[in-house]
Amino acid sequence: MGEKNEKIFGKNIIIATGSKPNFFPGMEPDKKRIITSTEALSLKEVPKHLIVIGGGVIGLELGSVYGRLGSQVTIVEFQDGLLPTMDKTLGKELMKILKKEGFKFLFNHAVQKVNPTKDGVQLDVKNKKGEIISVEGDYCLVAVGRKAYTDKLGLDKIGSRN
Repeated sequence: MGEKNEKIFGKNIIIATGSKPNFFPGMEPDKKRIITSTEALSLKEVPKHLIVIGGGVIGLELGSVYGRLGSQVTIVEFQDGLLPTMDKTLGKELMKILKKEGFKFLFNHAVQKVNPTKDGVQLDVKNKKGEIISVEGDYCLVAVGRKAYTDKLGLDKIGSRN
């Protein structure tokens, strides 16, 4: 492009393609009973029991909505508290509020597998003692973060002249 164009456009660019829900092996969303934040916004019913994997902002926000609509909500979090990437005090204060609203919490628990059942979901969850426990609900919201949407952008070709 030449030195003149480089000065006009700069050397760096930002490609803002958005993001999509993240998940880990064993908790792949089927978009029916094992859902992401996208499906949680369009459920046709209020779950009797919503299990949320992830104690971060997205899971707590959507869990709060369904909790206020009457769902029993259980949060399964790998870390030792809510909002693990934020201030610990904030997470503790939020937990007090959510406990009063009837939320249940399983901290230091690692989801091994989410299994769809005839009328809901069943999770195999490992506690910090290494024991596998079972948790059952109507729906499982997988809210373990988001990842950049970069599929089919050809990022592997950056820097090549092909």
